[in-house]
Amino acid sequence: MVTNIFKASYEQSRQIVKISTLKGRNKETKRIFSFRFIKDLFTFLLLSLACGILMFGLAVGFPEGMATETNINIISIESARLIAKIGIVLKPIFLVCLALFLPLGIVNLLPVKNYPR
Repeated sequence: MVTNIFKASYEQSRQIVKISTLKGRNKETKRIFSFRFIKDLFTFLLLSLACGILMFGLAVGFPEGMATETNINIISIESARLIAKIGIVLKPIFLVCLALFLPLGIVNLLPVKNYPR
């Protein structure tokens, strides 16, 4: 019998490699906590913190700061007031998007059902 999978025929390779090995369901190495969950959790937290805080500051804090600022040197005061008005109008839309992002990100962390089975 051939022991090298690369030199084996199809039938011999089926005898070398077990189906349970391909599916990752060895009874000896059953894990409750997978590394994929840790990777997904880290990605979710990184995106939530970085993008959430950054976008909240730009979408909510920046226009509100422009509305109350009196010492504006780079752009005209009318432009600053327009930025503030647009930011105040878009603030609820951004907050709804942020409120939807967090639950959808948490749902994404849950394990997925294997539908083909």
